[in-house]
Amino acid sequence: MRLFYYLAVFILLSSCSGNNHNLKIYVKIPKNIVKIENKHAIFLMPESFKIKKEIKSEDCESWQLDYNYKKIFKDSYVKLLNKMFDKIVFTDTKLSKKELENQNFTTFINFKENIFLLRFFTVRNSGVLKISLTSNFIVEGNGKVVKNEIKSEQSWEKNVYFNCKAAEGASKIGEIAFENLMNQAHEKIYSSVINVIR
Repeated sequence: MRLFYYLAVFILLSSCSGNNHNLKIYVKIPKNIVKIENKHAIFLMPESFKIKKEIKSEDCESWQLDYNYKKIFKDSYVKLLNKMFDKIVFTDTKLSKKELENQNFTTFINFKENIFLLRFFTVRNSGVLKISLTSNFIVEGNGKVVKNEIKSEQSWEKNVYFNCKAAEGASKIGEIAFENLMNQAHEKIYSSVINVIR
């Protein structure tokens, strides 16, 4: 009887415990990518990714918004860049013009700042979730510098009394926001590199 009691308590606790381990954010990379030739250096440090969360309410199980957003952000860029370039080298320092020339790099792409901002709050009976992604990067080479800033925003809203799960909302709009950002990044990186090497 005691074993049955412990088993029932364990099942109850595990069914009530909040986690989003089964939820994932899958980032789609653009399909039609033309490879950029030659050798390119990429400066993409973990410190360039800044994650900001502003959770002003515990409605909609908002405590579950604990994805590893930094990893998703960085992995998305690494995957995109590997698909875009024929030969890339990830560096952990900013390279000078002389170092670029000595190592035969055509361009140096410096991802200066990448910001992920998640906000969750309630307005009357609605839980509101907003995700904003911003990337600032510079493409240098051939005596030219091209500065870029791209941004992607998505929002989600649910009545707090009807199946309002913020983690599911974050998964849904997170995928759209990252996909939109990767499409912009692909376009801006490509056009910037072409501009620099001409």
